[in-house]
Amino acid sequence: MNETRQIRCKNNKKTLKVDIGTPLYEVFQLLNLKIDHGPMCAMVNNKIEGLNYRIYHNVDVEFLDIRHPSARRTYTRTLFFILCKAVYDIYGKEASVVIDIPVSNGYYCDLKLDRPVTADDVSLLRQRMQEIIDSHITIHRHEK
Repeated sequence: MNETRQIRCKNNKKTLKVDIGTPLYEVFQLLNLKIDHGPMCAMVNNKIEGLNYRIYHNVDVEFLDIRHPSARRTYTRTLFFILCKAVYDIYGKEASVVIDIPVSNGYYCDLKLDRPVTADDVSLLRQRMQEIIDSHITIHRHEK
């Protein structure tokens, strides 16, 4: 028999027992929660964690959707990763992306190529980003 840990979900005030090592995305499915825009991340014992975070202790969990500021930051950061991967896939190591300050309702990003950026470049990047999103590639976190 596997060891279990207790999850206390703040979204629906329910308690659930899960096997040690269960990721948050499985916990979300087991709880059968209805969140309009799906969870972007979760607050685990008052700390923001990704949905791949695994449960090893008894925890309080609140799943967050895009309306929460931390979830919006998670979404934005994910888009930055996708943009950087798309630039690398299309232009290789010769190109770079500098993500700068937030402006109005967006961010200023500088795409550095060995030539001026054209509308065709933007279209190609948009298409590659959509392909990356559609492929559901998992983003793995590595700390150094």
